[in-house]
Amino acid sequence: MGDVAEKCGDHVAHALMRQLPGTQLYVRKNYAEKGPLARLEKADAEALIDAFAGQYIDVPSLLAWRTKPEDRFSDVEALIDEGLTTSEIAARLGVSQRYVFKIRKAAGAPRIASKVHPDQLPLFDANELSSD
Repeated sequence: MGDVAEKCGDHVAHALMRQLPGTQLYVRKNYAEKGPLARLEKADAEALIDAFAGQYIDVPSLLAWRTKPEDRFSDVEALIDEGLTTSEIAARLGVSQRYVFKIRKAAGAPRIASKVHPDQLPLFDANELSSD
């Protein structure tokens, strides 16, 4: 965040940590009314775009302490089941996206893309799979 504070001002760095804690932010080349940068004041977002367009910024978490990954697994899985992205989960829990991945890896969970959604119906009936 030192680079952000140096190039855009302390207030922009603080706004990022308040609005997008623990995320890896891609700074688009143009301001959009939707998306992560819309959470900031437009002038702050435009300052970021001027200095960091086309780059990723790791925004630190506001939490001074962290729990063990296995202690947060059920929280993460519940949010995944709600359909939240890893970025949204990180913001909701106040951790980084990397930490969300670490939590799932520590529990031996499959990649999120491989996880079956709880509302998804099976393609085949279990009885059809066993042939006599």
